[in-house]
Amino acid sequence: MPRKEANNDRNPSIGRFVPGKGIEYPICAFSLLIKERPDLGLLMIRNGPLKENTGRKMRDKDLRRNTTIKDFILNLELPMVCQLSKVVFNMDSAQRFGGRGRAKAVKDYSWRDTIGKTTELYEGVSCQKQQA
Repeated sequence: MPRKEANNDRNPSIGRFVPGKGIEYPICAFSLLIKERPDLGLLMIRNGPLKENTGRKMRDKDLRRNTTIKDFILNLELPMVCQLSKVVFNMDSAQRFGGRGRAKAVKDYSWRDTIGKTTELYEGVSCQKQQA
């Protein structure tokens, strides 16, 4: 990954632009995040049939200047991309991050806190949808 991108606080979303992969979640969450932190960026490492539709959604939410879409990154580069990021959006619930990642998450984060923060985020997004 080029060093220039690594310094732009790019937060990756990895997967496919297909129905059922939760594409809308990182876009919705990121549209909220950049209101507070306009310096953040979203790196979408995805491809698939909904790519153009997703690009339109990002334009509608005025996210294009903060977002980079890459169709492909070598598997060998993915750990570095994730390591250099503050947040990794991975909406595929079947994806596993390996034993070390799971052990760190279990050790460093309480389930109660994680559920609480997730619920707060979803409530915030839900409230904004209802107001729109």
